[in-house]
Amino acid sequence: MYQEPLSPIVRIATTVDATHLAHLYEHIEARSLSTSHMLARLQAAQALETIFLAEVGEQVVALACLRLAPTLTSETPHAEITELYVPGGSPEQQIEQLLLEQCEILARQRGAQSIALLAGLKNENAQGLYHRLGYRDYALAMRKLLGVA
Repeated sequence: MYQEPLSPIVRIATTVDATHLAHLYEHIEARSLSTSHMLARLQAAQALETIFLAEVGEQVVALACLRLAPTLTSETPHAEITELYVPGGSPEQQIEQLLLEQCEILARQRGAQSIALLAGLKNENAQGLYHRLGYRDYALAMRKLLGVA
């Protein structure tokens, strides 16, 4: 008997999601992280950003993190998508789009007038999706490795 595929839903992560996030982290970083370690990371991150999860059925399949911060030079907060991870094998573009939409909705509700994100220079698939969704190139991101403290 044919069953319709489950539609993904997007929701905000809570501390009970630490186990799901630890499992997802294995796909992101290709290494394990204990649930207790992930719980500590989740709690620290929640102080600074909103973590959205995409679920299909009861399985967490993707995440996005939105950071909103006041700035000295603007009356509106700076909004940035700091993480967006959708592993291969999912209906990737649909899930990415749902996660981005939720980030945009919350950023707009909290007063942001624009939203930024980073994409790898060689990640042409992601860049294409972001361009189709209205994101435009506007800056060059740079970084400096600080070494181990």
